[in-house]
Amino acid sequence: EKIFKNLETVAIYSTNFSILTKYDLQSLGNQLRNLWLHGNQFEVFEADVFDYTPNLVYIYLPNNKFQYIAPGTFGKLQKLTRFEFSGNPCYSGYDAQGRDKVVAQASAIEGSCKDLQALERYRNFIKSRNCAKDEELSKKRKKLIY
Repeated sequence: EKIFKNLETVAIYSTNFSILTKYDLQSLGNQLRNLWLHGNQFEVFEADVFDYTPNLVYIYLPNNKFQYIAPGTFGKLQKLTRFEFSGNPCYSGYDAQGRDKVVAQASAIEGSCKDLQALERYRNFIKSRNCAKDEELSKKRKKLIY
């Protein structure tokens, strides 16, 4: 269920957040237009991270710690016309405005940010987080049964 059906802008600045998955964005709804994630600790974006937010127009990602951006991550965002990614270790380019420039920059970023060790660390963390949740649910089920 979409909790914030009419939300257009989300801004998360200067936190210790390092993980963002499509499920974190799922409840924000299709109306989300602007995603500002400046100065956090994000290192990896999987290709499906924006699956539930297809109508993004502006993504602001400077000063994170990106090391891996999956190919195709930004390509499916057909309405994306403004993109900022400066201050990340894997890419030091300009900020892009206009669809053609955004597509070119997104492609360059996806080509530059491909540290597979960072991707492996990310996937292992997600896997361990999911395993911990599974164990917690299993314990709760056992209590209910006995």
